[in-house]
Amino acid sequence: MASAPHDIETTDPARQALDTVESWRKAWSGKDMDAYFSAYAADFDPGDKYPSLAAWQDYKRKVLGKKARIEVKIENAKPYALPDGSIKVFFLQHYRSGAYNSDDMKMLRLRNNGDGLMIVQEVTN
Repeated sequence: MASAPHDIETTDPARQALDTVESWRKAWSGKDMDAYFSAYAADFDPGDKYPSLAAWQDYKRKVLGKKARIEVKIENAKPYALPDGSIKVFFLQHYRSGAYNSDDMKMLRLRNNGDGLMIVQEVTN
């Protein structure tokens, strides 16, 4: 007699990465600062422009708080798994707000921190 099938949790890292990026996009577009910042890992590198993650967050709060509306759309998102287990997602980002519009290539590098994928690096070109 065959044994009963059992649930096997199957996760598709590429799908998880795209879902993470979509959640980040929705939080940003919705100006949901808590959800937006929760997409970023504690060791997120804000780059040379900001001395710390806290300084980057303060800047983002000020800028996003001034916007009446924000619309972020993502086009052609492509995830790529890296040997270290992280995933880079490349896409064309369309950003619209009352005073500023841009269309940029963006890369988000995501890493699983135990609670799911989080952004550890962000590059806009």
